[in-house]
Amino acid sequence: MSDRGLYAALAGATWGQLPSAFCRVHAPGVATGELDVRRGRTAARVLAWLMGLPREGHGTLLALRVEQQGASQVWHRRFGETVLVTRQYERAGLLREQFGPLELGFQLHFTPDLLRFDQRAVALVVGPLRLPWPRFLSPRVAAEVRPIASGAAIEVEIRAPVVGLILRYTGNVVPSEAG
Repeated sequence: MSDRGLYAALAGATWGQLPSAFCRVHAPGVATGELDVRRGRTAARVLAWLMGLPREGHGTLLALRVEQQGASQVWHRRFGETVLVTRQYERAGLLREQFGPLELGFQLHFTPDLLRFDQRAVALVVGPLRLPWPRFLSPRVAAEVRPIASGAAIEVEIRAPVVGLILRYTGNVVPSEAG
């Protein structure tokens, strides 16, 4: 991994073309934001609740803290009163994000105007075991992040077979000057 961080290592030369505030949102430090959070219909709302995902709301405050832990980054997100912690790392050329026992693998596409997360893998991780999850049963996460002058505009959507939309959130994230 590059001394500049996980995302810098995955982006390669494109990282230097991205605005500083955008890069700081994806590096160890602190950021804040305001998001619009939407949940799906009844079954999806129950699933979102069981997963500990944020409540639906307009203008939901986001507090983000990214910590470097070896080759991994730990992302602490607080959506209003809901805390969501994930671990991100690189494995086999993909950005991996682990949420409890679920590991998602993303191919990242960087351009100066967009960071797109294309989900390529899902696995159930139990101790040292990594069990690939069949695509037709897998949750699907789609995410895009665009640079803005002060940081990043984000759009994340989580869907699951049968229930459809589980959660969608959009908004802006701004790195702390102290971060």
